[in-house]
Amino acid sequence: MAKRTLLLLFAVLLMAAPVKAETWVSASLPTSFSFSSYGNPLYDFDQVSSTSTAGYSLLASLPVPLLPIVGLSEFVVQLVPSSPAITGTNQMRLNTYDVAFDFSGKNVGFLLGYGAGKATFECAQSDCSNLTFYQREVIQYFGQLGVPFGTNADFHLEARRVIGRVQVDSGVQALDLDLQGMLFAFGFRIGF
Repeated sequence: MAKRTLLLLFAVLLMAAPVKAETWVSASLPTSFSFSSYGNPLYDFDQVSSTSTAGYSLLASLPVPLLPIVGLSEFVVQLVPSSPAITGTNQMRLNTYDVAFDFSGKNVGFLLGYGAGKATFECAQSDCSNLTFYQREVIQYFGQLGVPFGTNADFHLEARRVIGRVQVDSGVQALDLDLQGMLFAFGFRIGF
């Protein structure tokens, strides 16, 4: 069902995308990540939390009409444990390959896209020593809204809905650690 939905979304976006033939590169740096994590005793947040993040997002367009924009992104989210007694900060690394479509007009830049890849978890807590973490999937939906300046450039705000999962194995039981949230980034796009 998910594959059909993705193919339908891809077909609709392809038909709706204006026919353009321009080359440009876009780069974004994340500013914040608001998330919730549930269903696992290691991180059992019932409140939405916000944390700093690092990484980048790169997108590029080629001068071929109807060809989607391609790119990649890598974000590292710092996760502070829910218990104040636990020391250490953990990281979830999200690596995706992205596909987007450009719906930009003359006075505004607008992209919609989808990314899929792998999520990894690095635990720095002392009580993680008996746990094994396995890579699982991450998907993200994103939009980019830009304000043009000059002839071939814009500043943009990017919002990404991120859904990541890793598997935590204690040797007795394996559980999924889900991380869902919104990542916001600022960036710059320049055309050639």
